[in-house]
Amino acid sequence: MTPSPARSLLHALGAVAIACLCACAPQATVPDLPAATPARYRNALPAPAAHAPDLTSWWRAFGDARLDAIVAQALRDNRTLAQAQRRLLSARALARASGKQFRPEVHFNTLTTPDPDATASYLQVNIDAQWELGLFGREASTHRSEQAAVDAADAGLQGVRVSLVAEVVRDYLALRGTQRQVEGLEAIRRATAVRERLLRRRRELGLATAADRARADAELAQATAALAEPRARADASAQQLAILCGMAEPPAEWLASAPLPTLTAEEPALLPADLLRTRPDIRRAEAEVLAAAGELGVARADLYPRLSLLGGMTVSSITGGGEFGFGRAVPAIGPIIDIPLFDWGARRARVNAREEDLAAALEGYRQSVLEAVGETETALGAWHAQGERRQRLQAVVVARERERDAVDAAFGHGLADRLDQAATTVALEQARLDLLDAQQAQALAYVALYKSLGGAPMAVDAR
Repeated sequence: MTPSPARSLLHALGAVAIACLCACAPQATVPDLPAATPARYRNALPAPAAHAPDLTSWWRAFGDARLDAIVAQALRDNRTLAQAQRRLLSARALARASGKQFRPEVHFNTLTTPDPDATASYLQVNIDAQWELGLFGREASTHRSEQAAVDAADAGLQGVRVSLVAEVVRDYLALRGTQRQVEGLEAIRRATAVRERLLRRRRELGLATAADRARADAELAQATAALAEPRARADASAQQLAILCGMAEPPAEWLASAPLPTLTAEEPALLPADLLRTRPDIRRAEAEVLAAAGELGVARADLYPRLSLLGGMTVSSITGGGEFGFGRAVPAIGPIIDIPLFDWGARRARVNAREEDLAAALEGYRQSVLEAVGETETALGAWHAQGERRQRLQAVVVARERERDAVDAAFGHGLADRLDQAATTVALEQARLDLLDAQQAQALAYVALYKSLGGAPMAVDAR
């Protein structure tokens, strides 16, 4: 069927009108993301006194080969990390189909219509091709939203890696710290038991009061009871490490006592740019802004006409009654124009809503940056405070060791007794426990610092 001149003119005028609207339609753009970060961190060391951060293997600063192996195992076998990897692959699969609706599509279908009052039936064969033009930024905005989903999934995966590495190191430090604490408390219990036996004997000889004996009994019971909690915490830390590594229970070698790892690195130099580049939550906030901008672009495009190009071929036939034959093929080609005229303001309301969503995403981005800066400042402050505390407690341990040596020398000359030795042993072991607590707290502050920087190995492309 040949189109009439009037219809051809109408199609041409419609295409010109569409082109004019395309030229004047506003496009949704992604706004510049505000940094909202300070020039430098308030608690950071001056740049000459620090070194660049090693974000991909920062836990190696503890110099513990077993810790390195456990981190590697967790990154390989953790189930939560595997879930995040699958989500990223899913988002990428959907993104590969992004914008396909704005490419030509071809469909083949048939339609059979039987006539119950006759012996013949009607068969229709259709081949249709349609191409929607992604005008007014519709295609770009759709692609932007799909890419934002991939970026969010990628940031989520890296966020899981950051949290996983930090949790593994924390649990390992807790395990080794509590094992050392148990050893210190055992030394205190033994010294307290010696004191209790000496006072019991002195009480039998009438050289000690009943109050001294009761006090010794209470101290021994207290020292014995103090062992229960760290033993339980050590067991819980080992179990949590096993779960993070994808195991039901920890290996026996993890339960064997080992020293608390000692840091061999100093505080890194920190820049806000490093923070913005590495933190997964900020990357996720950026993706949310990108998604909101894409949805706004689609909503704005809905204010303007949609144009599709259509082409097709229809062939029909009649079968039955001893007859079979095809009719002639009927071609169809031309544009499909959908022009919104009046919808009671529904499209405009969606645009207004998407504009507010974009503004909310920007506020969320600013809040993520502020929280990131605050978390890093807090970790730096804790690092410095625990470092100073560790130095002071180290001096206490040195003083207690001198006291013990002096009492031992006095005992050798008959100027002190075993009660004095037991008391100085208890004081020395308690000072060592306090120092151990400060060392562990500073190590945990180091973990918190690198977690606040988004420190973890980058995800391997699993495509």
